[in-house]
Amino acid sequence: MKKRLSIVIVLIVILIISIIVFKVVKKNQIVEDYTNVVVLKEKLEVYQEYKLSDVVKIKNAQITNDRIINTKKLGKEKLEIFYNEEKTRKKAYLEIEVVDTKAPLILGSSFFTINEGDNKNLANFFLLADNYTKKPTAKIEGEYDYNKAGLYKLKIVLEDESKNKTEKDFTLRVRSKSESVKAPLKRAKVLYEDVIRKHKSSKTKIGIDVSKWQGEIDFDKLKAAKVEFMMIRVGTQKDFKKDSRIDEYFKRNIEEAKRVGIPVGVYYFTYATSIKEAKEQAQWVKKQIAKYDIDYPVVFDWESFKYFNNLNISLYDLNQLVKAFYDEMGSDYSPMHYSSKYYLEHVWELDYPVWLAHYTKNTDYKGEYRMWQLADTGRVAGIKGDVDINVEYLSK
Repeated sequence: MKKRLSIVIVLIVILIISIIVFKVVKKNQIVEDYTNVVVLKEKLEVYQEYKLSDVVKIKNAQITNDRIINTKKLGKEKLEIFYNEEKTRKKAYLEIEVVDTKAPLILGSSFFTINEGDNKNLANFFLLADNYTKKPTAKIEGEYDYNKAGLYKLKIVLEDESKNKTEKDFTLRVRSKSESVKAPLKRAKVLYEDVIRKHKSSKTKIGIDVSKWQGEIDFDKLKAAKVEFMMIRVGTQKDFKKDSRIDEYFKRNIEEAKRVGIPVGVYYFTYATSIKEAKEQAQWVKKQIAKYDIDYPVVFDWESFKYFNNLNISLYDLNQLVKAFYDEMGSDYSPMHYSSKYYLEHVWELDYPVWLAHYTKNTDYKGEYRMWQLADTGRVAGIKGDVDINVEYLSK
């Protein structure tokens, strides 16, 4: 009797377990269903941010695995979407394609001069870049003879790997060997006191930026001349793929500025072409400035546009390496992006306060900027020779 009772109990336990397992399996069963799936987008632009919910929606239900889609590589990808409907877990698949529809960039003049006999690569007169393709294909259309003086009407055509094209007409002047070359015009000197007179107000500060090129500075005279801030070069990368070196006047400049009470920021001149380099340089800069109070931003100064065609990087890569530097610097230091008006308008896509370089009496730059470097031929008491003069806008 006891044996039969034990068997019955075992059978009941097995039955209960089976029912529980069945319910769990049924509950966790995922049904593939496309009935209420609405596709919103099938082609996504490279490097743009999309979530699953931007490309597909489910009628009367919400996606349970909504996430950012990786758009850093061109091509097709199969996405898996999960959602709950009428107490049933469901899924669907969607094939999207990451595409590049943005045309490459050609920057440069429409008129160039070479000397008779100079066999130059005309493409290198331009900055040739693409948001995705690291080295877009360039070709020159039209006939010219670099051994024969004259004017030649030509065209440069730039194509990326997605077959997007940009064209630019230009004129090549081949100058005869007998033709005299005019000396470049000398630019006028800009006096610091004149900048104060024109730009100083309750909403501005007037300052300068310096490096070893200004030599040994008399900081007491700078203070008396009403220099209100300084951007000091902490160092520079020696060249592409080379190490960092400290500016030989950095220590003296920052310590003397602190002695006389002039607030300081710092900048680092870089040739970086990778995120790894940019991060290493940020670590180096932090080490150099660690013992000083930095009042103004830390600036990553990238200006190697004349070499860009041979660097094998895209415009996206360039913007990302600058971002990597500032991310590595961390929240203890404020970032500020330095560049000329021309490249700010055409190349950079960064969300940092801007230090605008535009050597003119009245800038027509339309973007926001915190600081304006208005002259590189400035003259101020305490410095022998030229210096850059800057206006800081306290309300910008």
